[in-house]
Amino acid sequence: MLARRIIAVSPDVKFGKQLAIALKAAGGVVDTHQSLAAIGAGGNELEAALLVIHLEGDVATAATELVGRLVSETRVIAILPRSNLAAVVDMMQASDRVSGMLVAEDFESRELSAMATRVLAGDIFGLEKLIPWGTQVHSQLVGDYQEKSLCISQVSEFADTMGVRRKYREAIDQCLDEMLMNALYDAPVDDEGKPLFAEVSTKTRISLRVEQKVVVQYACDGARFAVAVRDVFGTLERATVLRYLHKCLHNEQQIDRKAGGAGLGLYLMTSSATAVYFNVLAGVATEAVCVFDLTAPKLQLESFGFFTERIDEAGRLAGGPPRKLPAGTPHPVERRAPRAAAAPVGVIGALIAAIVVTLALVVYVAWSRVGGG
Repeated sequence: MLARRIIAVSPDVKFGKQLAIALKAAGGVVDTHQSLAAIGAGGNELEAALLVIHLEGDVATAATELVGRLVSETRVIAILPRSNLAAVVDMMQASDRVSGMLVAEDFESRELSAMATRVLAGDIFGLEKLIPWGTQVHSQLVGDYQEKSLCISQVSEFADTMGVRRKYREAIDQCLDEMLMNALYDAPVDDEGKPLFAEVSTKTRISLRVEQKVVVQYACDGARFAVAVRDVFGTLERATVLRYLHKCLHNEQQIDRKAGGAGLGLYLMTSSATAVYFNVLAGVATEAVCVFDLTAPKLQLESFGFFTERIDEAGRLAGGPPRKLPAGTPHPVERRAPRAAAAPVGVIGALIAAIVVTLALVVYVAWSRVGGG
């Protein structure tokens, strides 16, 4: 069971039990500890599929040492005491093992279960992994600026129909606009991997229509509103996202909106949503997701992650063909059990012929008996 072993560390006994329950729900075999000393002497290698660490008290200061003891492909989910984008960026830049972060304040077990499941399985695309079962996911394709504007209007109208308050609708509109601009004009690359619109002004971009449309998904269960935008290029890199956010947080002069620049847009997303996730299969697809807690008195970032899809032999449902895979290869959104292979036409024809012959023989024999009688 080593492949599914999860180590959870929290100095708070009660909170540690919450972590254990959430991680067991994700299918893990959980070892819970209160301190670094409880795990073992420093320097010993730690093997697990996932490490979940509550950055509180002495554990916070020992986090770097603990992560440094991990081996193989162990991933990390860090839990901060409260919302702190700067701390999120700093820890994710410190180690590529850190896939996502949550906040202990107003902690919800299902959020950790959902994130742990995505990290362990590597099955990351699609809103259905983030919303309660039974909630309808709406989707549409967008290929140019006019369709972008229409899409934002339709999503806003849907939010209004669901009773979403104006201040949240404005945040949803802003984030969706940023995600669509990035997917339509920052993500596309040529055959050599060079950005297609890097030197094209924003004014000129809005008159262009991209060949590969982006997929927009959105859903609302009354308490949360989620929206995702997926392109077919898969060019977004983890280091790029973190670099942009770090620059916006620490530079006196933040990144300006300019041709080819997505930095300020990413920062605005993390400042306007409850959760921001990036799902990537390099060279194939990038999906940006924003989730809004409609019950919160104010919107602040409580969850963040950058996840990569793991390839297996499972079937995949696609919204459009990928940019860098052979024609006919599906685009990863959600996994499905492989379909049974269809029977060849020749086989079907032979079966029909055999049935006809059999029926003819039955009729012949029956007729002979009647005639003989």
